[in-house]
Amino acid sequence: MEYIKEKTNALNHLNEIVEQQRNIKIREIFTLGSPCWFDRNKRRMYMQDTELYILFENDKCLVIDYMFVDFFGFEFRELTSKEKNIHGKDSMKDYFNTTDIIHDYYAGRPVRKEVCVLEYGYIEQIELQSVTNPYEKWINGDIDFVEPDNETFDQIIFIMNNGKRFVVSPEPASSDGYVNFWSEDSIECVTEIEVEK
Repeated sequence: MEYIKEKTNALNHLNEIVEQQRNIKIREIFTLGSPCWFDRNKRRMYMQDTELYILFENDKCLVIDYMFVDFFGFEFRELTSKEKNIHGKDSMKDYFNTTDIIHDYYAGRPVRKEVCVLEYGYIEQIELQSVTNPYEKWINGDIDFVEPDNETFDQIIFIMNNGKRFVVSPEPASSDGYVNFWSEDSIECVTEIEVEK
């Protein structure tokens, strides 16, 4: 895993991958941890403490470790046998194209169905959002606010050739290591499940 702090350097590396994968669509976006999500403006946002995998149709994968600002890590490779095995057993293969049955915590019965859909294309462009305000950072075992410089970024915006986007962004340092990812272009449909009487 290569780790990069500077925006310019990160964008150069990511653009190399964009060129290598030109015209090759994304197949799935997932993690190897247990999915955790919540709704934000009627869109599903995921929050994870593991690496994010963007798998393309040619079996190449962009693996992202981005749980803190100033600590962006990535690898571009095929999945290992162990990763394939773990992912193969996962009930949620693709976080942006999935159907989930939500159960009542106490009664254990299904209460609603949530369907999330995002049409993938190939990655046409990547943008990195600059940090303009002081941000949280772990320094000598404590969290402090530091001033960003021109190379500090806190969002990776993936723009596909079909115009749809998804975003990857670290949580504040006080969350102690989580990455968020979401798409304003995903479509989520929630259906309540009626209880049979």
